[in-house]
Amino acid sequence: MASRNTSRDLQNEWRRKLPSLHNLVNRDAPRHFEAVANHRLENVSDSWKGIVASMKERVHRDLANADFHDEDTSKQHRRGWHWGSVLMDFCDMVEYLTREILDDIEMPQGETLASVALLNHATSCFRHEMHSGGDEPTEHLVAWYRRQKALEAFTARLDSVLIRRVHALEKAEAAATITQIPSKAELDEAVKAFQRRWPDKDADSYREYLQTDSPALDGVLAKFFLSQIHERFEDLDPLVALEEFAEAKSSSKGGRASNGEGQTGATRALARVSVTCGALGFEQRADETFDDAVERARKSLLMARSTVLKMVKGFPGIVENDDQ
Repeated sequence: MASRNTSRDLQNEWRRKLPSLHNLVNRDAPRHFEAVANHRLENVSDSWKGIVASMKERVHRDLANADFHDEDTSKQHRRGWHWGSVLMDFCDMVEYLTREILDDIEMPQGETLASVALLNHATSCFRHEMHSGGDEPTEHLVAWYRRQKALEAFTARLDSVLIRRVHALEKAEAAATITQIPSKAELDEAVKAFQRRWPDKDADSYREYLQTDSPALDGVLAKFFLSQIHERFEDLDPLVALEEFAEAKSSSKGGRASNGEGQTGATRALARVSVTCGALGFEQRADETFDDAVERARKSLLMARSTVLKMVKGFPGIVENDDQ
C-alpha cells in the first residue's frame, strides 16, 4: 500500500476522474437504488397483493356503510379511522411472523430481538395513528410524544454530536478496510492473475482501473458517506480522504507493523479529515497545532464510542408497551 507520497502524475489522473465518479455516486447510484426498490415493490407476491386489496376493499365498504362520522370530519380522517380497524389483522400477522421466526432461530423463551420489539411497536403505532385519522395530536399526548421521540432517534440529521462521532468512526473503519492505493508490485500481481483467468481481456484497461478509477472512487465514496453524517465533510477533498484512509489500518488504534513501525489507525485518519474540515465539532483552536487538534479529536472519538457502548450495555431491557 502506497504512502501519501504518490506521484503528481497519478494524483492528476485521480483528479481527472473525480467529476464522473462524483456523478456516479451522488446522482446515478441513488437513481439505480430507487429503481431497484420500485422493482422489488412491483414483484411483491400476488398472494400478498391480494391480502392488501382485500383490506382496502373492506375499508371502502365499511366507510360507505358508516353513518356515525360527524359531517365536519374530513374524508382522510374517516378513511384513516377505518384503516385503523382493518390494521388489527395486519398487526396480528406481523406478530405471528416474528414469533415464528424467533421460534425457528431457537430464541430462548421470553426473550426477543430489539428489532422485533420495535417492529411490533411500530405496527401498533401505525394502527393507532390511522385510527385517529392521522390528524394533529389532540389526545393521547404521551403516546404521540413517544412516537415522535422514536422517530427522532431514527432521523440521522437530528443525531447528537456524540452519535455522529461514533457513526463517522464506523464509516472510517469501513473506509480504511476497502480504500487502497496499490503499489507497482501489487498492480503487477493483480494484472498477472487477471491475465491467467481472462487471457482474452484487455489487461491494460484493468491495470488503469486498479491504478486510477478504483482508488479515486474509494476517495469519493469515503467523502460521500462522511458527508451524510456531517455537512462539513462536503468540503473534504476526495483525494485527501483517499490518501488518509488508504494509509490507515481498519482497526481503530492502528498498532504496529511487523517491522515495528507505527501504523495510523482509522480513528486518527478520521480525526485528521475532521480537523481539516472542522467537522464533528473538531475545529482547530487558535492555541494548538494541527497535530495537537488531531490528537484531541482522536481521543474524543474513542471516548464517544466508549460512552455509547456503555449506554447500550447499560440498557435495562425491553419494557412492555403500556401507553396504548
